[in-house]
Amino acid sequence: MVHTNARADESRWSKAMGDIPGLEFVRVVPPLQTLGSQNIIHLAHQSDFVRLEVLITHGGVYLDFDAFPIRDISPLRHLLFGVVLGQVDGFIGNGVILAESNSPVLKSFLQAMHDQFNNSKWETDVLLLAEVVKEHNNEVIVLPHHALLPFDWTEAGHHELYITSKPWDWRNTYMIHGYFSQLSVYEHTGAGRYIKEYLQDPWAVYKGRCRFSQAVHGAIQAALEAGHLHDLKSEI
Repeated sequence: MVHTNARADESRWSKAMGDIPGLEFVRVVPPLQTLGSQNIIHLAHQSDFVRLEVLITHGGVYLDFDAFPIRDISPLRHLLFGVVLGQVDGFIGNGVILAESNSPVLKSFLQAMHDQFNNSKWETDVLLLAEVVKEHNNEVIVLPHHALLPFDWTEAGHHELYITSKPWDWRNTYMIHGYFSQLSVYEHTGAGRYIKEYLQDPWAVYKGRCRFSQAVHGAIQAALEAGHLHDLKSEI
């Protein structure tokens, strides 16, 4: 199941996902206020609440829309912890979460978000998450940065991912995070222009040589062979 406020036929990408056999779209309404009546203005913050509610109810895997699995994540699902997270730039990231249903860790995190969320502090979620992880350290594992979030959202991180073509050792990496949300910040850079091109044309990624292209090339190839990228296949 994919929980989203988008319709399966809303865009080229959602339609491609909607065509995947067995994948069900479950429509959710993003919350506009916390239980403490704090307005939740930004879509990213609304997503912070939705992802926790869905994972607490169903368990499973949450990925930011610009997080990409590059190998089978089944081994991570069988670790002896109720929640699996990853480090990024000195923080514990919440862009990739694997969790069992009814997780006490996520319940505590959601309650903390309702109690302490502040729209003016963009980093509230990751700061609260770090506190919750300390309280529940026997129930959660935080993987090193190279496992789930090998690069960061800084300009240097974007350069490493989208400009550098030097090979990267991906053997211990399960996912990469593209940080597309930073496009408006780095649009003037080569990395920003690359992200913008990708959003318009996955063919640019498929034929690219940067580290992002290296990482996701196999996934694009698999999608092509499965018939999920008809438009791209006609260009090869």
